[in-house]
Amino acid sequence: MIKYISSKQITPDAFKSDFEINLSSQNRWIRLSNELPWDELVKPYLLKMNLGRGAPAVNPRVVVGSLYIKHKLKLSDEETIQTIQENPYMQYFLGMNVYHPDPLFDASLFVMLRKRMGLHEFDKMNKTIICQSKCDATKEDALILPKNKGELKLDATVSDQYIKYPTDKE
Repeated sequence: MIKYISSKQITPDAFKSDFEINLSSQNRWIRLSNELPWDELVKPYLLKMNLGRGAPAVNPRVVVGSLYIKHKLKLSDEETIQTIQENPYMQYFLGMNVYHPDPLFDASLFVMLRKRMGLHEFDKMNKTIICQSKCDATKEDALILPKNKGELKLDATVSDQYIKYPTDKE
């Protein structure tokens, strides 16, 4: 059984947390949550899931959004879960309407997802997510990326050698 949160989401002002803060609508995660084609990104995931049987699954938007965060920030599985747990903006990005202080799911879900979807389908979904995150990164970070400043040449012809000869004393 899968409950999917569509791309129609609450406004940032309606998102509630224990701190009673209002989220800024200018935050990059909030802007990105409105720009991404969620239905298109979730489609490969939904095609591989059994919609009628089994325990309730993690929301597809949460899973795909977490993969997006993982690739965009270049994090490990565990770091991704921890970063999402700590950041209400990222939780909003994943479709949550209330801040959750506990992890949304275990990092082993990424491993199970890779196994369940199969290598070909998982790679296809990942390429779509990576392409989308790179497109967004070029919009945001166009001026920040450093340019190459020259060439690096290395020479390994001179290096210490500790070769013992039969005439050397120990």
